[in-house]
Amino acid sequence: MQEGYLVPLLLKLGVMASIASVLARSNTFKSMLMRENRTMNQRVVLALWLSIVFGVGVSIRVLGRPDYQPADLGLEGSLLAGIIGGYVTGLLSGIVISLPAMFHGEHPMMPLLAGVGVLGGLLRDFAPATEEVWRFSPFLDLNIYRFFKESKDYRRTAFHLVFLAGILVAEGFRHMFGLAPRVAGLPEPNALTTVIMYLATLFAVAIPLKIWNSTRYEKKFEEQERLLIVRALEASGGNQSQAARILRIGRDALRYKLKKHNLA
Repeated sequence: MQEGYLVPLLLKLGVMASIASVLARSNTFKSMLMRENRTMNQRVVLALWLSIVFGVGVSIRVLGRPDYQPADLGLEGSLLAGIIGGYVTGLLSGIVISLPAMFHGEHPMMPLLAGVGVLGGLLRDFAPATEEVWRFSPFLDLNIYRFFKESKDYRRTAFHLVFLAGILVAEGFRHMFGLAPRVAGLPEPNALTTVIMYLATLFAVAIPLKIWNSTRYEKKFEEQERLLIVRALEASGGNQSQAARILRIGRDALRYKLKKHNLA
């Protein structure tokens, strides 16, 4: 009954999408996403945010039923921490996220998640530009298409294939350490189920990157909109009616945007 593995894997993707969406609603987390160069304190704060969120999932799995729980996204969270924040964030997140499993007797979990966090930092450093991290697609055919289409910049196009391979390597380490998902009462996963597990991990990493990238674009748009309104007000000498005409919007719309950006 290999189908018994599919429901937890689908739930895993749903849980990851929910976590990413909830984090995207936080203004503090949005601000952290917008920073590409972070101080040590900012890296530690980002690590703590991700550690708490994904550590809770590991705790739920450890304290709940002995079978695999979709809430346990420790490996994916550690990898994301390294991809977004670099080595320090990935290493610290991996260590903290693994603590519930360590106390439960799963001693290989800490070196696994710590190493995966560092792997995420390596993938980030390999990117020709940090913006390329957010362009990643889990679809292999698209990455191969990019490689041949964007042949003038081999490092940029090859990065997406290396990124994809890095995520699969992280899942491979989980299987090698004997910590792959298991469902009580079911036999060991066959080859097809194992492939699906790898794909689930691939998409579980890609989903939050896409959600958070949309959040980053939204935040950038809001900042540009705010600057545009400020310039229009300066050009009109503070006259809102004239500023609204410059922006080609109604006065009521301008008032709404002034209140939205705390410019009223």
